[in-house]
Amino acid sequence: MAEGAVNVARVAICIPAYNQPERLLRTLQSVAAQSFRDYQVVVTDDSEGDAVAQAVGAFAADPRFRYVRNPTRKGSPENWNEAIRRSDAPYVKLLHHDDWFSGPDSLGEFVKLLDEHPEADFAFSASRACDAAGDLLYVHVPRPEQLRALAREPGVLFLGNFIGAPSATLFRRCGLEFDIRLKWMVDLDFYVRLLSRNPRFVSSARPLVSITARGPGKVTEECVDNAAVEVFEALYLYRKLPLGVFGRLRSLRFLMSLLRRFGISTPEDLAASGVQTELAAELRALLGLERCARWARRLVKGDPRTRPRRSYAQCGEDLIVEHLAMWLGLESPTYLDIGAHHPTWLSNTYFFYKQGCRGVLVEADPLLCKELVRKRPRDVCLNIGVGIGAAREADFFVMSARTLNTFSREEAERYSGYGADRIQEVIKVPLRPVNEILAEHFPQASPSFVSLDVEGMDLAILRDFDFSRYRPEIFCIETLTFTRDDSERKLSEVIEFMQERDYRVYADTYINTIFVDRRRWDARRPKAREGGSA
Repeated sequence: MAEGAVNVARVAICIPAYNQPERLLRTLQSVAAQSFRDYQVVVTDDSEGDAVAQAVGAFAADPRFRYVRNPTRKGSPENWNEAIRRSDAPYVKLLHHDDWFSGPDSLGEFVKLLDEHPEADFAFSASRACDAAGDLLYVHVPRPEQLRALAREPGVLFLGNFIGAPSATLFRRCGLEFDIRLKWMVDLDFYVRLLSRNPRFVSSARPLVSITARGPGKVTEECVDNAAVEVFEALYLYRKLPLGVFGRLRSLRFLMSLLRRFGISTPEDLAASGVQTELAAELRALLGLERCARWARRLVKGDPRTRPRRSYAQCGEDLIVEHLAMWLGLESPTYLDIGAHHPTWLSNTYFFYKQGCRGVLVEADPLLCKELVRKRPRDVCLNIGVGIGAAREADFFVMSARTLNTFSREEAERYSGYGADRIQEVIKVPLRPVNEILAEHFPQASPSFVSLDVEGMDLAILRDFDFSRYRPEIFCIETLTFTRDDSERKLSEVIEFMQERDYRVYADTYINTIFVDRRRWDARRPKAREGGSA
């Protein structure tokens, strides 16, 4: 298709292309199918052959489509910039060549977001993350607490790009360009700079675009676990981005965790890892600041975020979950604690309650439930058991050691057989299915974190759990049998079951195993960023 003048339009759909003409064709077809017609299309081609030109040629009869062959390959993200430079519409819609509009009204919905919010310069939507064949993997939707944090400080994106890929955004033409020194964090850098100019934004929970999250040629393949990319860009952006005080503190924590992951603690380590040495001075400053922050945490007593962290769980599981939640961008995790037991002692959720979070506690023991109600008034406390099947009531075995309370007669009798524990009483306790509890108390979104410890009934509850409807990001499950004769065994069947449900083992404390939704974990930076493959 020959180069020509671009018509004046409301929206410039800028498509940076690099090979993969069959995917580009799908993208262009989704553009042509839009009910909103006031647009121009600019395709900038970084490929060597003519396949991309032929794909665009199918739309040669439409004057809104323009093809530009780069004389020399520009690479990502300069090819993105070139597509934007070649357009002139007031609204800019970047659309990567392997992404596409989810429906015929998608572009119109994007335009409506900015039209109805003239105070905002930036809009974004949820997105459908798909595999190479176009089949849905998951829907990426920013959480309400993430949007609130973004409104307070755009620099929060430094901890994780929950907005998504550039294809999920629309912005008013502003003269900003994507930083060509970046390839992994290039989109979040652009978002932060744009929102630093005007912090107002508007978002839609509808997945208006579909993103290719897995497939050949993704930027992720050359960036993940590559210190020369990950560490360099993190240090580079920490120096560059406009961050507030708390943003600096949180980013410092993120950076130190990243440096530890790559075994970097000195400027010499930085050079050995292939990171550009221009950031050695930045590293020295960070290490000094981190040492000061450790001392400050010991001295400051006002803000709980600056105090040393105390674990209330059996083996520090709550701190592991908190670290995992930080990586996933869960600022105020909600929780479902099944077998909550005591309000604070051996609790996997009290740490989060202390941070101001809320959740649902399920405890069958009436005495323990009264204590939960008294000490954790913000939580919903249910004096019930989790039932399997149609049963609405069951015998509950209260043991002399209440940590061993169970609905399983077999387990209760086994505990008693050791001689140190006994069945103190058997009471009738009402039951409710786990999915019924979830539907009532988490109607809008799944809990972020599920703690499960019910002495012998864990796998049965998991088998009843509707994972197609509820996808908590994190599970902490007891995966070790209790014995007093050193014959305990690891419940590999629970671990295998969770892995079959697409959860990966993040940590294991021997007694408990912590699982993370693999799709959310892979998307933590997020996965949708892989859309930037052009």
